[in-house]
Amino acid sequence: MMPQAPDDGPSERGDGDGLRGAVLAVGRLAVPITVGVGVLTLCLLLRMAPRDAAVAALTAFGVTVVLRVLDKGEEHPWTAAPEADPDGSRRDVARLTWTLVGRDGRVSEAAVRRLRADARRRLAR
Repeated sequence: MMPQAPDDGPSERGDGDGLRGAVLAVGRLAVPITVGVGVLTLCLLLRMAPRDAAVAALTAFGVTVVLRVLDKGEEHPWTAAPEADPDGSRRDVARLTWTLVGRDGRVSEAAVRRLRADARRRLAR
């Protein structure tokens, strides 16, 4: 259970929270609504059946909403993997075996490159 913040008095929003919320919602949907109305108008000008024009407009509205929502939110960068290569061959063997898993029982070119790089690095010591 999260602790609640103490009540510091009236909120900044005031008594018009419902109206302000509605205005903010319409503001967020301004572009999708405009796109939907534009597609509806274009379809009706092209003499499309009203039902089909409405479906096209709703589809355009939905696609626009989805495209606008996809880029919202915070990005969480991946933490950098530790660069230190601990001594020991167990980790090298584990990495190498996962690289060797290929299609149809064949070894991929990437696996051969990885095997050669590991061998070159280990033999150089």
